[in-house]
Amino acid sequence: PVPQDADGSSWNQPEPPRQNWEEDCLGRISDLADDLRFQLGRQELIGMMRVIAGKARRLKLVTIEGNDTRPTTDRVKETLFNILQPDLPGCRFLDLFAGSGAIGIEALSRGANSAVFLDKSRDSIAAVKENLKNTELMDKATVLQMDSLAFLQSTQQKFDFIFIDPPYGQGICQQALPLAVQVASDTGVIFCETRKHEQLPEQVGEFRVKRVYH
Repeated sequence: PVPQDADGSSWNQPEPPRQNWEEDCLGRISDLADDLRFQLGRQELIGMMRVIAGKARRLKLVTIEGNDTRPTTDRVKETLFNILQPDLPGCRFLDLFAGSGAIGIEALSRGANSAVFLDKSRDSIAAVKENLKNTELMDKATVLQMDSLAFLQSTQQKFDFIFIDPPYGQGICQQALPLAVQVASDTGVIFCETRKHEQLPEQVGEFRVKRVYH
C-alpha cells in the first residue's frame, strides 16, 4: 500500500506540470489577498464607528478589541434614536454594560441633560472616557467602573431612559429588568438588546413590553 500523509494525499503523488503549479500558487495568493482585504475591511469598519447626529455628529469613536464587547450597529442605533429623539432633550440617560459608550454618547450629542455610563471592564471605561473627551461631552457624563446590577441595586437616582446591552446568553437582562424598573422615572423607558430569540417577560412591575425590534 502507498503510505499517506495526514491530509490524505499520497507521498509519491506525481508532481503537477509547472504551469498548473504556478496557477495554483497564484490562486492561493489571490485567496489570501481577498481574505486579508476582508480582515482589514472588518477592522476598518469596527474602527469607523461614529456619532450619528447632534452636537458631536460624525466624530469618530474608539472601540474595544476582542469578543467581550459587541458594538451596537448603526442601523439599530439609528432606529433606537429615531424613537427617542422627541423626548431626549433634557433627559437623564443610563447606559448599562456601556462598552465604548456609543449609546450614551449618542444620547448626549442629541440633547440629553446627563448620562451615566456603567461597565466593569477597565478597557471599556478607558474607551468611554476617551470618547467623551474627544466628543467634548465629559461635563455631562458620569463614568463608573462597577457591576451594572450592583449599581441598579444601590443607586438612588432616577432615569428617563435606560439602555441594557449585556453579554448574550447569560440571562442578565432578566435579572436587570426588575432592578431597572425601580430606578426608572414615572415616564421612563427601558430598552434591552438581546439575541433575536431570547425570551423576556411581557411585564415587569408596571412596565410592559411596548415593541420588539429585529
